[in-house]
Amino acid sequence: MTHSALRHAPSDLIAGEHRRLSGDAMRSINPALPEETIWQGSPVLSNVDDAVAAARAALPQWSAWPEAQRFGALRRLQELLAERKDDIASLICDETGKALWDSAGEAGILAGKIDISLERSSNSGMARVTGFETGLTETRVGRCWFRPHGVMSVIGPFNFPAHLPNGHMVPALAMGNTVVLKPSDKTPAVG
Repeated sequence: MTHSALRHAPSDLIAGEHRRLSGDAMRSINPALPEETIWQGSPVLSNVDDAVAAARAALPQWSAWPEAQRFGALRRLQELLAERKDDIASLICDETGKALWDSAGEAGILAGKIDISLERSSNSGMARVTGFETGLTETRVGRCWFRPHGVMSVIGPFNFPAHLPNGHMVPALAMGNTVVLKPSDKTPAVG
């Protein structure tokens, strides 16, 4: 019923808890083998409210963590993405219908995106969101600093179901925001 790369039955992950989704309102199939079901479940509308509430509840603690601690958590995610890149590639291939080489490329750049997002050199990554001062007059200084905004919603597309959400979630989390991901209905298993 579900893809071999998946470690859990179809579910929503909310506050570290997998909430199983039963039913058949949504069915993800392998475009090359339409009889092969990748993922099947029925969305639970109240889970959206619960996910946002959980993200709001986690925000004070997550945003209060020192940057090094948040970056450490993202580095752990980076390790997991690197360890599971073959499983992720297989899932992207089977759920989107992309060629395996293209799916492997997408899966392979997920861990590297974390390096790019956390980099501080020149005008990339975290360098863009580092506070600064600028002299206004001889006695006045303008100061700029960045702070978390809150819960970020990321809506995943079907054509790059892992790479594009990853590119929004990592910087948001690095800056101290929390995230709720809504994967594409065409590629819910990748999400």
